[in-house]
Amino acid sequence: MVEKRGPSQPKCFLSHDLINKLSVIVGSCEILREETADGQFDSGCAHRLDVIQQIAKAMADALQEHECELDALSKVQLMTAQRDHFQSKIKH
Repeated sequence: MVEKRGPSQPKCFLSHDLINKLSVIVGSCEILREETADGQFDSGCAHRLDVIQQIAKAMADALQEHECELDALSKVQLMTAQRDHFQSKIKH
């Protein structure tokens, strides 16, 4: 039986949780950059902050893509189950 979910429920709770945490990292990097805009960071620290933010964004994007793939697969499963159910009704 295919599990039904509401439209607001994520397909993969682990990736959803990780995306939320990565969003906090990205946002914290942005806040830190704004708070130190007066040049308190040396160029090395600013570069490392950029790297952290870019990696967190890339990971969140990859996880979001994973969730979309799961969503697509679950729709195919649902359609297949519905087709099989319909075909079994026709045979009987």
